[in-house]
Amino acid sequence: MTASAAPLALHTLLAAAIDYAGLFPPAALGMDAAVDAYARHRAGPDAWALGRFVLPVARLAEFAGVADTRRAHGWPLAVIGGDDPQADAATIRAVHAALAPIGAEVELLEARVATVADVAARRAAAAPVRQLVLEVPLDPDPSSLIDAVVAAGAWPKARTGGLVASAFPAPAQLARFLAACARAGTPHKVTAGLHHPCRGAYRLTYAPDAPTGVMFGFLNVMAAADALAHGGTEAEAVRLLELARPPVPAARGLLAGFGSCSFDEPLADLRTLGLLP
Repeated sequence: MTASAAPLALHTLLAAAIDYAGLFPPAALGMDAAVDAYARHRAGPDAWALGRFVLPVARLAEFAGVADTRRAHGWPLAVIGGDDPQADAATIRAVHAALAPIGAEVELLEARVATVADVAARRAAAAPVRQLVLEVPLDPDPSSLIDAVVAAGAWPKARTGGLVASAFPAPAQLARFLAACARAGTPHKVTAGLHHPCRGAYRLTYAPDAPTGVMFGFLNVMAAADALAHGGTEAEAVRLLELARPPVPAARGLLAGFGSCSFDEPLADLRTLGLLP
């Protein structure tokens, strides 16, 4: 299916929305396999929904070597930082020259922060990237930290799941984050546990005997973000986050996109639901 054949609403909603994180659990692919998969997705019929290639900052040099042999021209990258802002910036600068011949660019540097001082340290490190994205804890109320992130010129990010049920925040916590981002008028990201369009109980890993947990659907999150961007309340956002079959919004508000270790699974589920041909 080409971009023009995709239903207009879904094409608008999911355009470049899914950042591919196949290196990370539960997929946990090797670099060769992840690069192969991303190259396949970029050349495939669903490329209109594909966002950035996500990798840890510590594996940038490894990526540069593999990607050069695969002629990965123009790949946009989202790099996940470690604990040391200055070291992360130095690593990105060191690999920058190796990425230039293939046109790959570190568009986003994503890192966790817990305090306003952490935000300042990330900003001061001045990594050569287009956009800094700072993941904030969802409990306690992150509103003041989100304000500091925005004041630093960064985007806020929320973690929406993980490999265990306890890693998933409550709908009210996620709604509070989305509402704070809407009030600040800032783009924001979400990541983890968003392989499926609709909220429901799913296996937490790909192991046959994996436990199940209730995951957010990415359509739920987009619907909530869109409602809040148009004056909706947190209570309305919570309701949308909890729906087993959320409405397909016309837009995703200020939500920049979401990370997923699978690109195939979200699109396959949309087809199963009859939302894509």
